[in-house]
Amino acid sequence: DLKWQANTDYICQKGFSRLWMIRRLKGLGADRHDLLDVYEKQVRSVLELAVAVWEPGLLNGQRKQIERVQKAAFYLILEEDYSSYSEACKKLMRKPLAERRLDLCLKFARKSQQHPKFQNWFELNPETVTRHTRHAHEKKETVFREVVTRTDRYENSPLPFLTRLLNENM
Repeated sequence: DLKWQANTDYICQKGFSRLWMIRRLKGLGADRHDLLDVYEKQVRSVLELAVAVWEPGLLNGQRKQIERVQKAAFYLILEEDYSSYSEACKKLMRKPLAERRLDLCLKFARKSQQHPKFQNWFELNPETVTRHTRHAHEKKETVFREVVTRTDRYENSPLPFLTRLLNENM
């Protein structure tokens, strides 16, 4: 059915099942730094695998479902110091997964745009955008041509999403 719910359920189940490592290490007396390291390598890596493919098609409920895995991990790591998810992100100096996914998608788009094999994914717009800056000279930027879509499904697919992301972050 070309929906991402099965993928979301699978990665969340796999992420939650790997939280036992954090519980076990915490019981053995591991410090916060080591617990975060295990979380990033064993849990977060599962939650971010091939993110550029499925991120644009996620629904808000699916985004929250994935975020719950990180919330649970931060709660395990911080225990009594945990007050809220946003505070936990600040204490542990980590971004919410939604922000990280956008950063990873942008990084993927920039690398793809520069790679000779994949640069044809992004067509340069023949018109250039001129931005006036406070400095004496104008800054000209080329913007990528938006992908024309007929359906919402294609609109929320990787190529149009990555093109929009590149244009927004020029």
